[in-house]
Amino acid sequence: ATVAAAPPGLHWARYYDLAVSTKTSGDYTASARCAFGADGTLYIADATRGRWEWPEVLAIVVGQAQIDGRACEVGIEDAGQQRGLYQMLQREPSLRGVALRAVPVHGDKQIRASAWQARAEAGKVRLVLGGWNGMLLDEACSFPQGEHDDLLDAVSGCVAMLDRTVPQSWTPTLTRYG
Repeated sequence: ATVAAAPPGLHWARYYDLAVSTKTSGDYTASARCAFGADGTLYIADATRGRWEWPEVLAIVVGQAQIDGRACEVGIEDAGQQRGLYQMLQREPSLRGVALRAVPVHGDKQIRASAWQARAEAGKVRLVLGGWNGMLLDEACSFPQGEHDDLLDAVSGCVAMLDRTVPQSWTPTLTRYG
């Protein structure tokens, strides 16, 4: 279901699923901004995807963090080459005061998505109306056999950041400047 706006006062997180490539057949770099409402409803307020190289991705993450504001945590997938972008972001002066988190990836895509797909099936997911809604719904309807699932991965990453019942073995790296 879609809503015009999310309730005020929610704790927001934005997660980046990185795939640094400009190849037309490659995966997308994707991000989503999500929050849980008081009743457990997941609000997805923004999502985007594109095929960019590292300099563009860095600029997009920095620019979006400035738009989202300091109250929105920023999570970067903590795997392989993505650690390099996380390390560059830690050094970025314009991100002082922004909570940056390296988020480890556990389990396959279906396991990670199950945390919020069950909510969707129960009618507890709301998309804030936006031009990205169709892309996310297309990925969701074709998952897991679809050609792309990058936006879904970004939502799964947000849910992992926001979920307070993550496994004990998961210890995020959190850096807060300022």
